[in-house]
Amino acid sequence: MADHEASTDEAVAIVTGAGSGIGAATARLLAERGMIVVLVGRREEKLAGVAGEIEAEGGEAMVLSAHGCEWRMRCTR
Repeated sequence: MADHEASTDEAVAIVTGAGSGIGAATARLLAERGMIVVLVGRREEKLAGVAGEIEAEGGEAMVLSAHGCEWRMRCTR
């Protein structure tokens, strides 16, 4: 496979609230089971810490900070 091609055989999990608590525990467990995890949350420093732990154990993690994002839901009747 060329360097620019990505494998489609690897499972990826997106975990929200991954900086602490149940989200962080879930991310660690999924990484232990061989999944690539995308860590999403508001506190980038916490996400980076969890990513570091996962990578130290041989897993693969990516951080996506959602701090400052504005989510809106519009309902019309």
